[in-house]
Amino acid sequence: MSRTPTQAGNGGAGGAFPQRPAAYPGPKPAAAPASASPSTPPATAAPAAYTKSAPAPKPPGPPSTNPAPAGGPPASGSKSVSGPSARPPKPDWFSRRNLIAGGSALAAVILLVALLIWRPWNPAPPRLNEQPYKIAKFAASSSMDRLPWAQQREYMDILADKDNALLEAYKQGKLSDTEYRRALQLGWYDKHLDRMDKYFNRPPMMRTMYIDEKVLGKKVKKNHPGVVAPGKKPKPPKDEEKSDDLSPLKAEEIDRDNSTEEQDIKKWPPDVRSRWSEYRTALAARKEFFKELERQEKEKKKHSAEAAADKAGATGNTSTKASPAPADSAAPEPDKAAGAQ
Repeated sequence: MSRTPTQAGNGGAGGAFPQRPAAYPGPKPAAAPASASPSTPPATAAPAAYTKSAPAPKPPGPPSTNPAPAGGPPASGSKSVSGPSARPPKPDWFSRRNLIAGGSALAAVILLVALLIWRPWNPAPPRLNEQPYKIAKFAASSSMDRLPWAQQREYMDILADKDNALLEAYKQGKLSDTEYRRALQLGWYDKHLDRMDKYFNRPPMMRTMYIDEKVLGKKVKKNHPGVVAPGKKPKPPKDEEKSDDLSPLKAEEIDRDNSTEEQDIKKWPPDVRSRWSEYRTALAARKEFFKELERQEKEKKKHSAEAAADKAGATGNTSTKASPAPADSAAPEPDKAAGAQ
């Protein structure tokens, strides 16, 4: 029969297990790091031949945005603010600096809106009974274009009627060259706009006759200075003596400024522009027609003068060839005179 040894304690059969020799100490388990990542392989046990196990390598951590200075490791008491847990500070929208900047911007916007509504740089339109030079000053500014067309025509009409007053104001220095020439141009607009209205107020068959009357009226006035054309008021005589090369220009010699005529007409209402273009085209055609008639008349007079000169020359040659009258033919004249007495 087999005998089962009695187990005593922690040993084997019949007694305790033999102890491990001191020359072969057992391996010490390595402590696992707290922040080890799952992908890091576990540290392997050191071989039994070594008396002391080597320390396990430290797993790599997340990269630091603030590296340690070269002189040594950072201080143990310093804290790093970098990393995913770091957050930017919350802005203070109601700080004193932001309140001052916002208030200044709001005040600037309010001032700009007030200026656009008030427009202090635009002068107020003068009254119709103001001095003519004041109306001329306003008409020379860009504020004239912002008025309704009917009000612009009223100012043009005043400038056309007060041309003598504008001349005196310019001589006194109340108007500059630009203002005076602009006033003359606006007065010229008014005169031809009135003629345009009269042209279209007539029937189509009578419009050409109206233009001919205007052109013929100019011809009559040119050939007969004392005669005034129908519907025209006489103007005071002007100083016709022009300045010489060494003296300054006289006020009467300054003409209107027609350099902006095309731009001015573009600002008029569309119906006025179309009527103006039609009227000016018809007027130019009639003027060209009368110029051609005048040229033909001059040619006719020239040929008539040459023919008269040729005829006079032929008559002179014939009279020289004729025999002189006898002397006794004039003798009875004294006897008749004596009998009469």
